[in-house]
Amino acid sequence: MGIGAATFRELAELGARIATPGAPVMLGRQRCRLKHPHRRHYRRALERAGHEAVPLKTIFDTSGYAEKPLEFLGFGKVETMDFSDYEGAQHLADLSKPLDPKYRGRFDFVLDGGTLEHVFDIPQAFRNIFDMLAPGGTFVSVNGFTGWPGHGFYQLQPDLVWGFWKHMAHCEVVRCIALPNDPDVAPFDLPDNKGSAARREYDKVVPKGRVSIYCEIRKTADSRLAGDVLQADYETKWQNAQDEETDA
Repeated sequence: MGIGAATFRELAELGARIATPGAPVMLGRQRCRLKHPHRRHYRRALERAGHEAVPLKTIFDTSGYAEKPLEFLGFGKVETMDFSDYEGAQHLADLSKPLDPKYRGRFDFVLDGGTLEHVFDIPQAFRNIFDMLAPGGTFVSVNGFTGWPGHGFYQLQPDLVWGFWKHMAHCEVVRCIALPNDPDVAPFDLPDNKGSAARREYDKVVPKGRVSIYCEIRKTADSRLAGDVLQADYETKWQNAQDEETDA
């Protein structure tokens, strides 16, 4: 997927907000190119993050990869992890399989700029990312939400984010938003639906075109993998039915 203008805006804000990670890694070697129709969006994002009057061309690498822009935004020397070394990744791993123990707790920042949608075993990939994050570390994920037919194996949904990262992994979900690929279209929140028997569906509010689901997760000292991941509305209906049987 890569880091377009809309994702760049979110990462610029995040880089200005969190402490510089000691050990950052990017899943897949993501590309980040300066697209001329969106130059004003890059400038505005940099200004809001405190980087005023910076020539845009000095931020972007001529190779088109994202390491240089990410370093400029405050994420440090970003390493890369991929299934193959065909793009020069330093770490090779199949996220569909359990992670090598040497990576446990190794990274303070993990960026998924559109890799997970191409991984067959998403639950195992989530567990791997949880394991590789150090306590206090941040995970950012940007994957297809709607409008990406044929792009990867999956388009991800809010219940999956909240169900795994908050209710199973006991992490803090700092942000979960729908992020339109067009930076002129505003993002909107995708809140946790736990406790509601009504399903949240977004077909009437989601804009046309490609829209990603962007989430920012923080692993705390109390985070742990425990419990089930259930779709929120069904979980509530099942619990209500059980309570009615108990009261009968």
